[in-house]
Amino acid sequence: ISDPHITKQGVEIIGLDPEQRLRAVLADIANQHGDADHLIFMGDLVHFGSRSEYKQLQAILDIVSLPVTLIPMSA
Repeated sequence: ISDPHITKQGVEIIGLDPEQRLRAVLADIANQHGDADHLIFMGDLVHFGSRSEYKQLQAILDIVSLPVTLIPMSA
């Protein structure tokens, strides 16, 4: 999964809710790819880089039953 750009809850980017979209992707993975062994997230994991955004990302990932690797984009 690339560039989820998670924001604080309820904050949209270009009219889209990144949290809602990521949760939909995770639900699809659970429903359609139950044989997956691992999830890899890379790129811009959060939008502004704030602690609260990373906490929001963690709250979203807490529901994932697969091992997760995070590879953040470095500047």
